[in-house]
Amino acid sequence: MFMLAAGGAMAGLSALQSYNASKSKAAAEMTQYNDQMMRQSMSSGVEMYQNSQVNVDRMMANKNIADNAMNALVANQKNLQNSYEFSVTNMAKQVQANTQSVSRRSAAKLGRNSGTYKLANDKMRETGAAAFAQSAQNKYNQEKSMKQQYENQLNQRDLMSYNSTGALIPGLPPVEPNHTAAAVQGGMQGFQQGMGMASSMGSAMSQAVGPGNMPSWLMPPTR
Repeated sequence: MFMLAAGGAMAGLSALQSYNASKSKAAAEMTQYNDQMMRQSMSSGVEMYQNSQVNVDRMMANKNIADNAMNALVANQKNLQNSYEFSVTNMAKQVQANTQSVSRRSAAKLGRNSGTYKLANDKMRETGAAAFAQSAQNKYNQEKSMKQQYENQLNQRDLMSYNSTGALIPGLPPVEPNHTAAAVQGGMQGFQQGMGMASSMGSAMSQAVGPGNMPSWLMPPTR
């Protein structure tokens, strides 16, 4: 009777301890899991913000390069056009003045019906036309150079880079253990320990006081 009572008491105590230990372990594992997930989430958020800022800065830098290149191209083209118009106007005046001067001198010396007079006028017109053609060619070459410079400036943009953040994939949470099974197993172990302790206690008392003086409830079971 004593052994059963001792085994039952130890079984109940061990069952309670095993149940509480199982609950505490599960709670600790869940706390650790939640802490890890929170740290990963915060780290991912910081990385996402930093990458977003880098991408925005890169986009603004590319926009500034494009804007500056376009503004420079427009300003250079305007200056070139103004310079060309001024040059052509002066050239036209100069050609006209030279033609009139040659025409007057040739007419005075050779007469307007002279073949040499006509040849001189034709030569002046050819010289003027060549000067205008060369001026137009120079303007075309300068415009081509400006456009190439514009393209070179645009090529300085970084259009291929992009900082991305990997997807946050949380790990699986810890599996909730069977606390009842842990309590049952602990109770069984406690019952066996209690029975063993009672048996050892009975044997010790039997040796100390003798079998004849030992109460029956303390006597070890007979086989």
